[in-house]
Amino acid sequence: MVRKATETKPLRDLCSKVKTGLSSPYFKDGDTTVKVVKAKDIDERGRLLVDQVDTSKVKWSPAVDNCRLVPGDIIISLKGSTFKIAIIPEEAIDFVISANLVSLSLKPVIKPEIVSFFLRSSPFTRTMQNLAATGGMPSLRTEHLLGIEIPVPTLEKQNELYAYILEVEELYLLLEEEMHSISRLSDAIVCDMIGRIKR
Repeated sequence: MVRKATETKPLRDLCSKVKTGLSSPYFKDGDTTVKVVKAKDIDERGRLLVDQVDTSKVKWSPAVDNCRLVPGDIIISLKGSTFKIAIIPEEAIDFVISANLVSLSLKPVIKPEIVSFFLRSSPFTRTMQNLAATGGMPSLRTEHLLGIEIPVPTLEKQNELYAYILEVEELYLLLEEEMHSISRLSDAIVCDMIGRIKR
């Protein structure tokens, strides 16, 4: 039996809103306090480190409110050797993003977790790097990002895939715990070796 190919759509067609980050002029003579998400606040597993996000004063304008984040938005770093992607959690509501990030609010036809998982996959990461400018620091243009084709499974299939994604994330958490245990044990062995040498 020939398997039917999954429908794909340009990322722009899946977005209800595209939010750009605040540029440096907004941070001069600021009068409004906001939490500003930067690429450094996203870890390699696509998690926003909410407690690490810096607070800044910005000059208020409608643009500030237009780029406020809502839970479920996907944020993507556009510059740097590693393109980072995260889904905004409930705790980050009303945060804003810096100029090196873009935020996407998705239409209900696709789950944010599906898009995020696809964008963080190894093959797609290489695609993003190829699309980025070759001179100096890699930089991905928003229009190139929005033109990328994203697979759009049926909602039933998305629910099935989402369950698998949750399993994968749980396995990564277990792996992180194991790696921390290995690191602590390795450090203890070295400390014991040094102690024995000193005696």
